Amino acid sequence: MKLADYIKDTITILYISNNTCSVCGVVEPKIEQFLEENYPKLKLTVVKIDENPELKGELMIFTVPAVLIYFEGKEVFRKAGYVSPADLDDILDKIYGI
Repeated sequence: MKLADYIKDTITILYISNNTCSVCGVVEPKIEQFLEENYPKLKLTVVKIDENPELKGELMIFTVPAVLIYFEGKEVFRKAGYVSPADLDDILDKIYGI
């Protein structure tokens, strides 16, 4: 799949991980819970980069986990490594405040 296949909503949140990343498995449920509690209309789209290697180059992903947020088709947030819900809250609050 290509990036355009994932970016279909006004706000798209991509969670990039792979099948061997132990940190990915810990961070993902925390982000999902945060979104359910604070932004219930938003959905976390999980992309296993080892199952979709062509997307790795398109997104220029060098480490996982990574969270990318797209607003109206444009990337507005990117963070790799440990991503806390507070990181997401800052950018999502700004987007919802528009």
